[in-house]
Amino acid sequence: MILEKTGKPVVMHGGSGLSDEDFRRCIQNGVRKINFYTYAAKFAGDAVREHVSEAGDGNVYFHDIATWGMESMKKTYIHTISVFSNLKES
Repeated sequence: MILEKTGKPVVMHGGSGLSDEDFRRCIQNGVRKINFYTYAAKFAGDAVREHVSEAGDGNVYFHDIATWGMESMKKTYIHTISVFSNLKES
């Protein structure tokens, strides 16, 4: 493990495409900081696209888009924090 050999924590600059188990394994092996934004932003974009599609020809306002994106990011980060903390989601 790198942390044991160097005495220094490891920073992981992203993890797009990794599974929850991959992240857990990285943390177990000494990673202490994970920069996690790209997938949260991607999932937020997916959520906005889905809502816009469901709206069809109806009105979509900027505040709707911002709210949908933020709600999605909040869910993503709650899940991610539970994975990184090895907690069970409630």
